[in-house]
Amino acid sequence: MIISPDCHTSKHRPHSLRENKTAHFYSLDEMSDIENKLAEYCDSRHIQYGFTLSSGVSRTAPSQRYNQVFVYISAPVNQVARELGWKEVTSGANILLLEPYDEGIFYGLQTIDGYKIVSDVQLYLDLKNYKGRGEEAAEFLFENRLRKKW
Repeated sequence: MIISPDCHTSKHRPHSLRENKTAHFYSLDEMSDIENKLAEYCDSRHIQYGFTLSSGVSRTAPSQRYNQVFVYISAPVNQVARELGWKEVTSGANILLLEPYDEGIFYGLQTIDGYKIVSDVQLYLDLKNYKGRGEEAAEFLFENRLRKKW
């Protein structure tokens, strides 16, 4: 398993995606097929999961196309990937499975179109701290969902 830098959590440190262990995989399937297979797999085994980043925002406040699946999962990621037929890769991954550093990641999960998505606040924090167009997607999410809730 390929792991991102290991950081220890602190209640005084801001949220960071890097604090999660991340495993990188590849599949020839379309993004929607990958997400569907993963959701069905987790639901049938009572595994907690929550789509985030592009996979989450595509269902809550769609504003961009995406080519990578991001999901928090509370199961051994290598076993999940093996059973779903995904190949572990060091580059070119289109599936990133995140082992959460804190079970609070799953607080406030929402179900949209049958998929479990992290809460809007968690999604906003993940997007805000993600390179590329993450900050832009975070602002779109804020304007179109979070602002309306407050």
